[in-house]
Amino acid sequence: MKNITTQQEFVSTAKEMFGDNTTQVSRQEVIKMINDKGVKYPVWLLKSPTYRIGRGQYSLPTFDQTTTESDSE
Repeated sequence: MKNITTQQEFVSTAKEMFGDNTTQVSRQEVIKMINDKGVKYPVWLLKSPTYRIGRGQYSLPTFDQTTTESDSE
């Protein structure tokens, strides 16, 4: 089962750092978040084909998507 709290914290931190309208992040932005904010390495984001939208580009889940995904498991 996915750790939904970790995903929500990651998305919240991304929106805090890069703006409230942020819907995607690059690998470089993820590394910046890890270094600047001490965020845990988001394996669920970087290793999942679900969120990958291009080379080094990842779509952030919305809280609605996250809730729906956890309900279906």
